[in-house]
Amino acid sequence: MAVSTTPFALLNSIAQVTLNGLASDADGRLVSLNLQRRMPPPVAPEIHDFRPREGGPPERLPSQLPAPGDLSATFSLTDAIDYGRVGSVRGVSLLDCSSPAGLPYALPPLVIKIARRSRSQELEREAWFYEEMESLQGVALARCYGLFQVELEHSIHIESWNVDDEDTENEGPTEAGKSCCDCPRVLSILLLERLGERMPFGEPTPDGAREDMYDMYSDMAELGINHNDIRWQNFLRAPASPPGLPSLPSPYKHRTYAWRAIDFDNSEKNDYQFVDNEIYFAFAMRRIFYNIPFGYVVEPWEI
Repeated sequence: MAVSTTPFALLNSIAQVTLNGLASDADGRLVSLNLQRRMPPPVAPEIHDFRPREGGPPERLPSQLPAPGDLSATFSLTDAIDYGRVGSVRGVSLLDCSSPAGLPYALPPLVIKIARRSRSQELEREAWFYEEMESLQGVALARCYGLFQVELEHSIHIESWNVDDEDTENEGPTEAGKSCCDCPRVLSILLLERLGERMPFGEPTPDGAREDMYDMYSDMAELGINHNDIRWQNFLRAPASPPGLPSLPSPYKHRTYAWRAIDFDNSEKNDYQFVDNEIYFAFAMRRIFYNIPFGYVVEPWEI
């Protein structure tokens, strides 16, 4: 059997995404959307007076990626996976990924996280944390292939925005709270590695799961990152390889993990000492894993 020699696209090599199946025009006809890669705006670190880390928040580690690429990728929507406060998650099928010269590139199974109409800023924030934790992509969190955006004409309808009128949470200023003349209709998506199923619930947790999650959050604390959304719903299995890419070893624990954490739109980078971030996530782990077998969800505000 011949082995495919098509190279895999790097995390920053896609410059443009064409998306089929998400948008329709005023007559209800499906239209393709062309989204461009965008750099997320920086997120300021949280500075605290209590036991600050010497030297302040850790500096971002140097990127191991080359200069951004110029690939174009075309996807069609597949299954609906999840829906939350910031947006919905949909599976995608890759139709094409190639360079301007027509050279093909491969990608692992992917999903897109589609920001709700009033939540682009939060998705941009999440994209920044994926970049901040580049060294943990494929280790403790999904690989992220970028933030992509397009400004929509008013005649374009986005199916997943149908329920966004119910978004009445008081989360501060969002696009929905501005006048139409001040707020372009921007569609924002994150292109992410497809992960496995959620951790089993209402039954004993899999062997090694608690140790993996503890070490994953320890890795984040090394970078000065507090997830701020530690909950059972955000614990997913690592992708199967193949068809996905293999897990990478932790740069701190020097081993691979069977699990991943998701949802970083509410995360913070802070100047706490490592031990103080560790105290928080260790307490969260104890409460969450104690209650998983009993089918009780511990919310972040209960920790």
